[in-house]
Amino acid sequence: MKKQRFKFLGDILNKKNGNTGFVSTTSKSNFNADAFDFFSLLNHWEEVVGTSLAQNARPLRIQHQTLIIITRHSAYAQQLSLLEDAVKKKIFTHYPILRSHIQKLRFQNSETFFKKWDQEKDRDQKIKEQNLTKRHQYDPNFQKKKESAERFFQDVQDPELKEILVSLKLQQDD
Repeated sequence: MKKQRFKFLGDILNKKNGNTGFVSTTSKSNFNADAFDFFSLLNHWEEVVGTSLAQNARPLRIQHQTLIIITRHSAYAQQLSLLEDAVKKKIFTHYPILRSHIQKLRFQNSETFFKKWDQEKDRDQKIKEQNLTKRHQYDPNFQKKKESAERFFQDVQDPELKEILVSLKLQQDD
C-alpha cells in the first residue's frame, strides 16, 4: 500500500486552478474574484522584510488596496515606510497578482499585540523544551538514574516509601 502524505488545501486548490498564492472563489453573492491566501504571505514575511523586521512587524490585512502592517513601535513603522518600495517589490516578486491589490503600505503600532505574540512563542518554546526533557521509562539514561536512586535508598524497608523516595530523587535530578 502506498504511503500517502497530507497536503495543504491551498496547494491542492492552487494546483487545480493554476494559481500561485491565490484560490479562485465563486459564490452566489456579488463577490467573484481571486481571494488571496494571506497565510502564505505571513509564512514568507521574513523573506520579504528580513529577520529583525519580521520579529517587530507583521502584515495584518489588505484593505482598500493598502497592506496594513502592525508594528511593535513607531520606529519600525518609520523604517518600513522608508523601505516601502523595496518591500512592495519583494512582495510582488513572490505574489505577482498582488500588484493590482496593493498600492501602498499603512502602519499600526501595537505593543500589546507583540507582547501576546511573544508570550505565545515563549509558551510554545517551553512546551517543546518540556517534551524534550521528559524522561521515558525505557530511556537508558533514565534507567541508570533510577538504578542509582534505588541503590541510594536500598536500606529503606517499606516498598511504598522507597518508591516515593526514588521518585523524588529522580525529580530532583531533573
